[in-house]
Amino acid sequence: MLPLVLAVFQREPDPKRRAEALDLLEKLNFRYYITGIAPRSDSSQGELFRMAHSYYHGTLAEDAHVPDASTELCRQLIEFIRHNAGTRNFVKHLVLEKDESRDFYHWQGLKFFLASYEQYLCEKHNQHKPLAELLRGRNPKAHNDFLHREHILALGDDSISGDASDFLRRRLGNFVLLREGTNKGAGRMPVSHKIEYGYQSQGTIELYQLKELKDFFDAGTKFVKQDLKRVNQTWKYWQELLCKMFDLREKSLVNFALTRWGVDQLPDEPAAVHVDNFKKPGEVYRIWRKQETDVEA
Repeated sequence: MLPLVLAVFQREPDPKRRAEALDLLEKLNFRYYITGIAPRSDSSQGELFRMAHSYYHGTLAEDAHVPDASTELCRQLIEFIRHNAGTRNFVKHLVLEKDESRDFYHWQGLKFFLASYEQYLCEKHNQHKPLAELLRGRNPKAHNDFLHREHILALGDDSISGDASDFLRRRLGNFVLLREGTNKGAGRMPVSHKIEYGYQSQGTIELYQLKELKDFFDAGTKFVKQDLKRVNQTWKYWQELLCKMFDLREKSLVNFALTRWGVDQLPDEPAAVHVDNFKKPGEVYRIWRKQETDVEA
């Protein structure tokens, strides 16, 4: 990626066109590399280096028999994204299937993703919070300013157990950003207690992604009581409630990702995603195209 970034900075004098190319590079980097779509054995660096070399030396347009090198570079970047990190592949790497062994806690892009989501929620509430502030490292003099990526359903929470519990703990929807002091206070509380009491600092909840959890939790509660007719709060009740809660949260997270790293020039974008683990296997998520009328997300 770096050779392409340097080539664009050095060879594109027009600020608008430079910004367009850099925007595509940032989206390519997140969709293909940060999500982990790029296979370790072949990260396509050779293809991207070829683009950078041709663009830098002024031969990219000649090789493609077109008059405009910057337009051709953007076209090739869009084609690369379409082929390697199109909508379905992108979504697949954000939504965990029940037979997968991945654990989003170990995803290197998790904190950046959650910080970007928090920034997005702030903007929805007409507030501005720099991404650098959300990502900054630990301050020895102010520990509570450091944000951790943490489980909602804690590893030590035994309200549910077994394979269902393991799957829920590994899902993207089970992770939030927490300040160190809040994390210590919430600890291994059951999810219901965390939402009501644990995710508060001096009576307030600072992060918008924590505030919205209650809506997801309440929707999950309504689902198990009204749709599934669960009465007793057994392990099955909590398993299904949390599964629905995480479905709804992942729907919000994934649709944010499609907005934040979406590429309008792709033929199947923008798209909306609905996540539902109560469907039959193979239908955990559904993607709606822009032209469809039954969009729920």
